[in-house]
Amino acid sequence: MKNTTLKYDKYIKKFCDEYNFVTILKTENVFTSHDTFGSFLYYIRKAFPKVKSKDLERLNLSSNLLYTSILAVDNILDEALYSQKEAMFMATLLRDESLKILNSYFEPTSLFWNYFQKYQKEYIAAILLEDRNHFSKNSSYSIEEMEKIAAGKAAIAKVYPAGLAILSDLQHLIVHFEKSLDYFFTAVQLFDDLRDWRSDFKSKKFSYMLSKLIEDKKLKDRLDTVTIEEIGRMVFFTNLAENITNLIISYYEKAIKEVECIECNEWRVMIKIGISECSDFRRKLLETKEREIEKVSKKSFVK
Repeated sequence: MKNTTLKYDKYIKKFCDEYNFVTILKTENVFTSHDTFGSFLYYIRKAFPKVKSKDLERLNLSSNLLYTSILAVDNILDEALYSQKEAMFMATLLRDESLKILNSYFEPTSLFWNYFQKYQKEYIAAILLEDRNHFSKNSSYSIEEMEKIAAGKAAIAKVYPAGLAILSDLQHLIVHFEKSLDYFFTAVQLFDDLRDWRSDFKSKKFSYMLSKLIEDKKLKDRLDTVTIEEIGRMVFFTNLAENITNLIISYYEKAIKEVECIECNEWRVMIKIGISECSDFRRKLLETKEREIEKVSKKSFVK
């Protein structure tokens, strides 16, 4: 997996050099291949033994190119870590390169393109829904909406297991990988939101967790005056953070269950790593919470 990542990093740097994307090249690790996207096809390859190694490598490159094009779009929409004009060209060029590879495997009339369009629509719908309802404004955030946004923002990842399944004539596996990835990326998004609550609150990105806190604690009319410290205490010294970690683990477990009868042990191991990381986070959270409660109890006793 590491060699695959290093190979792609060299590819993308050469690409940036060729087009003179100077601000992108100066942004450290901005396009380093993501563990899940960067090597995902290798985690599930045993489910599709008919697919040759050289084809898997080319499709994995397509996956990385498409994912990197989405990162460039994110730069335009959100973070602005480098030139937006460079990002616009980068997104277009990498998407074109990715589609060239896909077009070499799937005819225009292939069922594959129906799935591609489906996942593309899910991605766009999620981005627009989050932007309209939860950027710079606080509104009610149902768990169903959270799932639609969290899974939808990563929907493009589902393109590639669908492609492998069609190439292998194993279309019945598509729905299982769809659900597994939806659950997995919902867990990942929730975990990111839990760890990034401070920056999200400062930039008025009202995640599911923050929206739930604001609603439960009736903070909507105090958003301009409530402090980061107050928010932190409400997140970590009530049951909110603990409940969110339990929810995260439940999504990871559902992701495993969807593929428990499929030959993809490496993918299940990857999901279990997420469970382990979240469990460690929860353990440390509870230990800190107990220490703080003990401090308060001692102060009260002294008084």
